[in-house]
Amino acid sequence: MKKVLFVALLVAGMMATAQKAEAKVLELADGAKALAAGVNAQAAGNQVAPDEEEYYIYNFVYLSGDIKNEGLKADIDDGVSIERVKDAEGKTIKFRTPAAVMIHFAAQGWEFVTNGDTLYSGGDSTRSYWVLRKKCTKEEMLAAVKAGRKR
Repeated sequence: MKKVLFVALLVAGMMATAQKAEAKVLELADGAKALAAGVNAQAAGNQVAPDEEEYYIYNFVYLSGDIKNEGLKADIDDGVSIERVKDAEGKTIKFRTPAAVMIHFAAQGWEFVTNGDTLYSGGDSTRSYWVLRKKCTKEEMLAAVKAGRKR
């Protein structure tokens, strides 16, 4: 009788544990569904509607100079010409470090996209560049496309 009672209690305990485990699994499944729904809603909210597309203009920035002696100078390629970066008075701006150049452009709304190297004519040396972009209207982007084409 004691063995039967023990087995009955053991089975009852296992059933109670199984019910608790099943309840926990259902609770976790509901939480996962809620999380997935939240992620999907956020992703849908981050999508850009076709009539709200984002447009950018791009610049290439080339650095030259000696940090210790003369300072760095930056040339900017805006798709039309390559010009040395100058202040409001037309004087070449000399930067202390590459970070100072990046901060200069970031303060004007430009954001870093990527960097790379290009070969000079003759192929015996390279020049590093940064690609920066800035949000603009569709009209500004189309004007930049037109201005960058040779006639």
